[in-house]
Amino acid sequence: MVYEAMRTTLHLSPAMRTALKRRALDLETTMGDLIRAAINSGLQDPAALARASMAHRGAGGGVRTTLDLPRPVHRTLKRVAADEETSLQALVVAAVVQAYADLI
Repeated sequence: MVYEAMRTTLHLSPAMRTALKRRALDLETTMGDLIRAAINSGLQDPAALARASMAHRGAGGGVRTTLDLPRPVHRTLKRVAADEETSLQALVVAAVVQAYADLI
């Protein structure tokens, strides 16, 4: 897939990062693809994603991971974060938790 990417830094808990990497290996894909799929799923209902993200606001630490997002997805996340007074980081973590609850 070719798209103009926006590089985003995430901080994932070590357990979440390891579980995502293992799932990616099992599915013969990448952790980035799994996270992007979770984001796309979460953005089907941005208000619900924003509500879920509140539990993850201000969560620090974790393993630093970079993620390339298509520019339109990055802009949408930034807009939702601004409108709902949350953060892009919290939205992404909430999307991952919603999409892969069995891994957490």
